[in-house]
Parts: sequence; C-alpha cells; structure tokens
Amino acid sequence: MENNKYLTFEPRKWKLDAGSKNSKVERIFVTDMAGGLTEVISVGDWHWHWSSAVSPRMSLRANCDYIFTFWLNGGENQENTEFCQLRIHLGKDEKNPFVFNLNRNFINAVKYNSGWYRYEIPFNTGDSSGDTSIVHFEFNAWSAYAAFMPDKPEFANLPDEERPDVRIPQRHNIRFDGGYPRDRWYSHYAFGNTATYKEPQATTSLSGTLSGLTEDTIDKLQRLYDMGLDVDSVLERIL
Repeated sequence: MENNKYLTFEPRKWKLDAGSKNSKVERIFVTDMAGGLTEVISVGDWHWHWSSAVSPRMSLRANCDYIFTFWLNGGENQENTEFCQLRIHLGKDEKNPFVFNLNRNFINAVKYNSGWYRYEIPFNTGDSSGDTSIVHFEFNAWSAYAAFMPDKPEFANLPDEERPDVRIPQRHNIRFDGGYPRDRWYSHYAFGNTATYKEPQATTSLSGTLSGLTEDTIDKLQRLYDMGLDVDSVLERIL
C-alpha cells in the first residue's frame, strides 16, 4: 500500500472528551522506546469511568483504503472486565462506527517493544456524494488505563520483542513501576523472586474437632492458633 495511505496518530490534535464529567483522559509525556520524550494520551483508569479521546474530523479520499497506525500500552485489567477500543466514524453517522477491540487477542499487534504494542488498523472510507469522505477516530477505555503513542520514524527499526508470559492476566502498563504490580498472585511470572506476593498460609479450624471442651475454650484456642502459636503442648495438657 502506498505510504500516503497511512495515517498516524497525532495526540496534540485530539480532543480530550468533555462529554462526560467522569471521563478520565490526559496528555502526558513518557520516555519512549527510542529513549526520547514523546507526548501520549492516557485514556481511562482502574475504575468504571467510560473515557474517550476524539480526533479532529478529516477529509479523506472517498472509497479509498487507509491504515491508521499507533502504539498502545495497557488497556487491560487483571479481571478481564475492561474495554479498550478504537472507533472509526464515517461521515455524520455517529451510531454505526467501525469498532476495533484493542484488548486481549481480538486484533494482533504487528510489533511489541518495551511494553508497547504497534497496531496497523485498515479501513475503507466508503462511498460519498463527492470525492471525499469525512472521517474521525475515537479511542475509548473503561476499567483500565490505556496509553496511546504516535508512530514515529525512529521506531521503524525497533525489534519485535518476545511477548510477556501468557500467564500474566493483563498487559504491561506504564502506571506500574516495572509494568506490573509486584504483589499479585501472578507477579512472579513478571518479576521472579523479586515479586512481593506471598502465598497465604493454609489455616485449619479447631472448632468441632475437640470434644469435651466448651465453646469459649475452643474459641480461645482458635485465636491462639490463628496467631501462629503452637497449641499442641496446651492440648496435650488439657485433653
């Protein structure tokens, strides 16, 4: 496809949606994969706020194939309950956009590097009464932080790195130091022995197993047991 058919995300031109007071969108600068500073748009949070960033309306050639490129970090939570989407609107039709789900494995990224996924989204501008078609894009996120970065020439030769361990339930996210939380059950898949998560100790209830003792005595022994104290010697003396 010809190079002039590629459209690149330009965050400075996008509107941080003010249609909802709960929309969580901001422009921030991050250190990019080439070591420079790049402006990105962060959409969404870990809560239930439907958030959107919207592009300006563009006049593109009608009935023509284009590819929209960008890099994405995050857009997933550990419960698999999030939304992360690109919507492409043609003309004045706001109710029937093309919807591209960017989370999980709905659409394969063409490259992965340093926690960022590069996407190439193809679309056709469709028929129009004239030679051009009016198009605008929209990024949406819900219940997860998603950061969108423009595709820059200096990223062209970045290697396609091995994807993270598939047992990690959410993608790398710049909101975490190191890309993932260190205190979750899956943290050792990302950090190995430096993860801070500890397996919970199995507990056993004493209630109902000690015949001949009052409920008050069993309750006291249970509390000692839960505190980690050795109650075997006590039981040997009272039974």
